[in-house]
Amino acid sequence: MFGLGVNRLGASRSVLGDAIANLFSNGEQGVWYDPSDLTTMFQNDTSAVPAVIGQSVGTMLDKSQGLKLGSELITNGDFATDSNWNTGTGWSIAGGVAVADNVTGANLTQGNLGLTANIVYEVTFTVKTRSSGTVLVRLGGSTPVSSESYNSAGTYTARLRGNSTNTTFAIRGQNGFTGTIDNVSLKVIQGNHAYVDTSVNRPTLRESGGLRYLEFDGVSDGMFIKGLTSTSTPLTAWFGYSATNAEAANKKFLLDIQATRAVLAASANTAGNIGYFDGEWSEFAADSNALKVLTYDLVENNAKIRVDGTQEYSDTTYDQLAIGGQIALFAKFNVLDNYLAGNLYSCILRAAESTDKEIASTESYVAKKIGLLAQVDGIATLSLDFAGNTYTARDSNGGIL
Repeated sequence: MFGLGVNRLGASRSVLGDAIANLFSNGEQGVWYDPSDLTTMFQNDTSAVPAVIGQSVGTMLDKSQGLKLGSELITNGDFATDSNWNTGTGWSIAGGVAVADNVTGANLTQGNLGLTANIVYEVTFTVKTRSSGTVLVRLGGSTPVSSESYNSAGTYTARLRGNSTNTTFAIRGQNGFTGTIDNVSLKVIQGNHAYVDTSVNRPTLRESGGLRYLEFDGVSDGMFIKGLTSTSTPLTAWFGYSATNAEAANKKFLLDIQATRAVLAASANTAGNIGYFDGEWSEFAADSNALKVLTYDLVENNAKIRVDGTQEYSDTTYDQLAIGGQIALFAKFNVLDNYLAGNLYSCILRAAESTDKEIASTESYVAKKIGLLAQVDGIATLSLDFAGNTYTARDSNGGIL
């Protein structure tokens, strides 16, 4: 055996990042949120305005599916053969383009697209000509959940969030819009994005000591994941976090995966603890203002909680439930007067059975993200088999790296 630091084994951030992507390579449902990646952080709830250090964040894009675009829901935006467009007053289709003549408050629409509530969609279109007025693109018909406006000719890309199934996509003329629209494309952004809705306030993106994280104030900040469902009962969740106002009795949630069941709550029997409830509280210290790596592993009616690589709790009577409903981060959607204060550095949720190696390598990834590698991995061991030309690296808890 040789005692080696994990970095000496070449476990770089890029390699570990690839390992996290592989958690979802077979279509496993889940999310991967990384506040250190500014390309996935946005100020509003539709991924239109990039995040800025020191400003609020309204959306985190899910990296589990690689942030790729889905297939086009509207593919014949040249209007040449499309019979699905509905033209409001002042709109017409001629010569393969949509034509607007002094339009104010009228829509060019497509409905029945099967759009899903709370999922972000990307629309690309061209204002081919314009002599007056403004163009809006929006989802939601007469009461849109999100929209973007443009007042000059050009090709544009907007991101919008649906508010209901079969929501309407609309191009709306405003202020006497006169001009033509061409080449409309509507695609879904793959993933289950965390966002802030109107019931809570937005956390703040911070950077300290080279670490980027979301700061939740404990008063009204929270985020939600909507649209993530899975029939899989094995589940693993990894968090890099701090919690600063954990207390007894009041319901403050780090993660709430279902409307009727708290998975991890900063409201155990003892103030200052994080707890898991399954008939009674099982709890461990929240360590106010300390950075923690928390792993929650559910499989075969057995719940296991690991904190900084060490198993703190195991429950062999756990009653498994699949993922469904609205998932809350640092908030409980129907208890709006209790919020958990603290910082979120990383969040990975996987609806599948995770191996010991996957758990250990993901813990290492999260630990690296928040600067706690030594705390989680300790001194790694390396077993060499010269005859078989193999080696096995394990962390200080025996997990295979």
